[in-house]
Amino acid sequence: MKSLIQRLLISMFAILMVYAFLPAQRVMADPLALSADSLSLRLYETAFVTISGGTKTYGVAAPLYNSVVSASRIRDTILVIALAPGSTVITVYDFDTDERCYLSVNVTGSKILDTPQLTATTAGNTLTLSWTRSLGADGYLLYFAPPDVSSLYKCDLGYIAGPTCTISGDLPSGSTYFVLIQAYDAGGFSGFSNIGDFTIE
Repeated sequence: MKSLIQRLLISMFAILMVYAFLPAQRVMADPLALSADSLSLRLYETAFVTISGGTKTYGVAAPLYNSVVSASRIRDTILVIALAPGSTVITVYDFDTDERCYLSVNVTGSKILDTPQLTATTAGNTLTLSWTRSLGADGYLLYFAPPDVSSLYKCDLGYIAGPTCTISGDLPSGSTYFVLIQAYDAGGFSGFSNIGDFTIE
């Protein structure tokens, strides 16, 4: 009986040793790709680029030695924010396969609009957003995201008249979001307002 057990243990050890020295198997996946090869952005403009292929374990890296853009991944989308004039390359990679693809970004222009200052208030289920006017703005963009920033949404509010811009609306109980405002005109964009946050009780 002891001899049989010893033979089984030796056989199992031999099998394990064979597997230990086999070459590592790469994860099979569709080639990694982006919905755009390059972007031309104006200062403070934002863009969304879709990632496809790979194993869905994406990473995003922008060179640390410049501040031309900020790049972050939200699920299968890269959010790119133009921070300063210049050119740079964003690297997208797959953690499992180490496959990579690249996004070239060129930023032009200069800030010509004042940055809005935002206030968010709630009364019952009604949210009111107010912000300071950017002189000469053709309209405003509203960005909003849930607390975990698992998604980011952008809405063009168009032109809003008055010395102070105000919008309001009813939301369901339990709604929690971060919000910010950005002005724009034919020549470019303002900086981003301060971030407001709110919860509808």
